[in-house]
Amino acid sequence: MATTSSDYKVSFEGPFQNVINNQLTSTATTRHAICPSTEKPLWEVPVSTAEDLDRAVAAGRAAFPAWSKLSYDDRQKYLDRFADAIEENQEGFIKLLGQEVGKPPQAGGLSYISLWDWREGSPSCASRRRRSLMMRIARQLSDTCHWACAQVLFPGTSLSRLEWEN
Repeated sequence: MATTSSDYKVSFEGPFQNVINNQLTSTATTRHAICPSTEKPLWEVPVSTAEDLDRAVAAGRAAFPAWSKLSYDDRQKYLDRFADAIEENQEGFIKLLGQEVGKPPQAGGLSYISLWDWREGSPSCASRRRRSLMMRIARQLSDTCHWACAQVLFPGTSLSRLEWEN
């Protein structure tokens, strides 16, 4: 069965759930995130327990033997599908990332661009296409600001200052 872009659409309105072993799971306890710039409650998020974490780790360990036997090309196909899902939900991620830390939309867009940093080491054509996507987003943001800083904590910490002229 072919995967369509609509298969990748997700709701960013909450309440949110954990994904463990490819299943959406709820938790007994939830809390509301707060937008730091408005101090208004945002979405409801799960408060995970040690047991939730243990189940997620067990699922990952159970999946690892099959994953480790896949060829590089097969793994790349899965990662490309994951990247396609992120790209398909670009607007939702930009809004969520901005609200989560109290940033204006253009800064949320820069946080979204940072999501692609982990992917840029790939030699695939999709990587070059996505780099072009990042530059289009940066050009769109140039209408609202001339520079921005983005701090990324995944998988490490980096700080970037992007400058451009109108």
